[in-house]
Amino acid sequence: MRLYKKISIMTSIICLGLCLIPAVLSALMYYEAGTHVWSRQTGNTIIGVPVVVMDNDIQTARIYFGSMDSFFYCCNAFDGTLEWTFQCDSAPYGSPIVIKSNVIFGCESGKILCLKNGYMQWSYLMSGIVYGGISYDGMSIYIASVGGDIVSLNPNNGKENWVYQTFDQLYTRPVVNNGLLYIGSGSDNKVYCIDTVHGTLVWQQHMQGAILTTIGLDADNYYIGDVKGTFQCYRRDTSFMLWEKKLRSGVVGSPVVYDEYIICGTEEGIYCIDKTFGNTLWYVHTDSPCTAPCTIGDYVLVGCENSKMYVIRRSNGEAFTYSIDTGEHGDGAIRTSPIYSDGFTYFGTHDGRMYCLSVGSGGAADNPDGGQHY
Repeated sequence: MRLYKKISIMTSIICLGLCLIPAVLSALMYYEAGTHVWSRQTGNTIIGVPVVVMDNDIQTARIYFGSMDSFFYCCNAFDGTLEWTFQCDSAPYGSPIVIKSNVIFGCESGKILCLKNGYMQWSYLMSGIVYGGISYDGMSIYIASVGGDIVSLNPNNGKENWVYQTFDQLYTRPVVNNGLLYIGSGSDNKVYCIDTVHGTLVWQQHMQGAILTTIGLDADNYYIGDVKGTFQCYRRDTSFMLWEKKLRSGVVGSPVVYDEYIICGTEEGIYCIDKTFGNTLWYVHTDSPCTAPCTIGDYVLVGCENSKMYVIRRSNGEAFTYSIDTGEHGDGAIRTSPIYSDGFTYFGTHDGRMYCLSVGSGGAADNPDGGQHY
């Protein structure tokens, strides 16, 4: 009986230990919010929003991004280990999109490149620099350039479906929804609505200033700001203006439409606006230009050129910051809008580093400027 009791006690201890092993390993792998997990140095400034793609088959994740050193990078998203690079003919400015195993992005030369495992699959030449990201509707991809052209391509082979020429400077990612494409211009201050099937103009609308940010959409309306600080809401079907709001400074961070809120970055701070009436719900002053926000549950991530990452509670505007330490001669100005994946945020800086910070779990994330994969 005593021997049986001893065996039972020892068995219980062993079972308890085995049960504790995953918890111990989890604790060892846990990073406190704000922890600098890794950074990867490149040869020049990073301005395009990266993409993180999970590979569940081999339990890993990869991050894809370009640098103004003319290289495109693929790294392990968990530790920053370099997996491959591809040298482009010019700086890969545009934010990449990943469709299945193909990575597609735009360059300073106007080329659209498609890579698979670091090898080029196809290319397409546009009429000017491609600064913005790429949109995908399940069949075609859509890209705009500073040369004024908007193109629709087959993502499998780069074959052109149609081209629409605005004769304007286009700096942002086109937004596609329900067969319509929306984009703002950087020189003639217009908003264009294009039919995605035929590539024809549906309507155009004038703004007061240049538009350097992606348009925000919901089911009924679109939301847009310009460099003069004018923020407006229009009906999508008629382009009729519902309300207009004057902000303290120009809109430089693309708006996110989230439930009943609009969140956008300006040259001096971050706004949360009621999308029904245009009232300011809260404002965080940064005294520095801000990126497009990334929303995660009740939190908003925004990077700024003052080398700080702002984490803001969406419901009340309560904010705290993470400062980027780049050393004595570094320039940690955050140039890319942050993206979020499984408890971590990733963003690029002026001095050419891609950073990974731990920010804790959140839920589904949204970023208007990029980070899409399909």
